[in-house]
Amino acid sequence: MKTLGKYISTLLASASLLFGTSFSASAAIVPSAVITFPSLTRAVYGDADKVLVLSQNAGQSTVTSNSPEICSVVNNSFVHIITVGICKLVATNPGTATHKMARAVSRSFTISRAPNILAISDFSWLAMDNLS
Repeated sequence: MKTLGKYISTLLASASLLFGTSFSASAAIVPSAVITFPSLTRAVYGDADKVLVLSQNAGQSTVTSNSPEICSVVNNSFVHIITVGICKLVATNPGTATHKMARAVSRSFTISRAPNILAISDFSWLAMDNLS
């Protein structure tokens, strides 16, 4: 049984004899889409949504959260902090007619607890009289 490659070679050789010219086959090289997704900095629970900076050389990339209980992606533009933990994101790009699918890019960052800050003025109802 002939393989496809041998079949194509035989077909081209036959066509060359029939038409008196040479034919050749070559594979088209299609470049891959490339995603640029910089690292994200740490965040503190209660911070505003973080802006996603993402670019690609072809098509449209999509970012999703692999830790939806910790963070979510809003309109492919922002990361919304839900709670304390490690936010894990992945960017994908299916490619286009002229570019193959991009390799997925993963990023993660830590969301830490906000510090507890108390001021004496928060307890104005306490009386500090007769401390002796």
